[in-house]
Amino acid sequence: MRPHTPEVGHPGDMQINQLLALMRELEEIAPWWRGWSRPIDAAEVARFEVTHAITLPSGYRQVLEAIGDHAPLPARPGGAVLPLAEARALPTASAFLGPLCSPFPHSGAAAVEIAWDEISDDYEDPAWLRGCLPLAGAGCDESYVLVVTGPDRGRVWGVTPSGSPQLHPTGLEFTRWYQAELERGLAPARARVRELAALERRLADADDVDQEAAIALGRALLFEDRARAESLLEQAWARVGAGTRELDRAITELDLLTGRVDRLDAIAAQGDPWLRAHAAIGAVRAGDDQRGLEWFAGGGHPATLAPLVAGYHGLALWRSGQPERALEVLRAGATSLANVALAAKIQAELGEVEAARTSWQRVRLGLTHAPEQPPQRPQLASFIALATPELTEVDAALAGLSE
Repeated sequence: MRPHTPEVGHPGDMQINQLLALMRELEEIAPWWRGWSRPIDAAEVARFEVTHAITLPSGYRQVLEAIGDHAPLPARPGGAVLPLAEARALPTASAFLGPLCSPFPHSGAAAVEIAWDEISDDYEDPAWLRGCLPLAGAGCDESYVLVVTGPDRGRVWGVTPSGSPQLHPTGLEFTRWYQAELERGLAPARARVRELAALERRLADADDVDQEAAIALGRALLFEDRARAESLLEQAWARVGAGTRELDRAITELDLLTGRVDRLDAIAAQGDPWLRAHAAIGAVRAGDDQRGLEWFAGGGHPATLAPLVAGYHGLALWRSGQPERALEVLRAGATSLANVALAAKIQAELGEVEAARTSWQRVRLGLTHAPEQPPQRPQLASFIALATPELTEVDAALAGLSE
């Protein structure tokens, strides 16, 4: 028989409806979060409960049913509530977990210090998170757990194993904790909506064209409403041309997205390393490797552009008959799987079979074992980065090296 302790703060339909409304808002103003949560079969939840001889708190179970497994946590490093099947593997908590059916003894509003045994050099109670289900990492050594069994059943606690004290009650039942997390994650997206609305009002209210507002709005919409962004930015360019820093940057990004190359010289001539790097990338993307290499040679590229610059610089050198120099650039620059794959192709061409095999194996490891990254607002690199090869291409390359 499953142990069952009374649940605190039992959520009602109103609470779940509020969560669903927040989810709709999140997906409306930050659509890249759509599809992040995953449907979970009721039979899977039931199997988990039977396996661990527990009944999951109703609020947690309702979120699984209404929103799904892997529910979004936009403000947290992993971007989601841990999937039910993987929750007990959370690194910051897994070493201290005990049976889920064994009661977590703590409750109340005070933080809890876990006693340490100096003789054994370990906690006196090694399983001090018994009765708890890990929910999410919070960065560094911090995480959150849900009390499944014990007097605080249904509530969320913060955990910091290397801190003192180690346990911090949030005082929140799971659905209220999740609502607070969604509100926290929505705050930047809501602020951006207000910012865009303010720019729209400035444009609508201005007697003459508000150039600053037009450029800011065009750049802000570049990856989400390209047609509107292009209209705003092209009109601004027609009025003033090159020489305005924000407009130059926005036009450079627009041209990279559309493949336009006739403004590259005007952009690169501004002397801004950021603009010159983007002009060089644009030239290489258009097949003009010599012009790209000339602009890459200027150096001083911003660190935020390092993976893009290294990849396109290496590609231009390789296509220009300088494979050894291409490898130097790729090794020195920030790595990405696409850049490592490019290096592998060059190494294979140079007959460096073992180096090529090692590079391809790195790519394969990255494709198969890299942690899933939370959704992010689209950025320029999302559209113009060198393509990461598919796993089938990697396996074919490795097989070719073995022949």
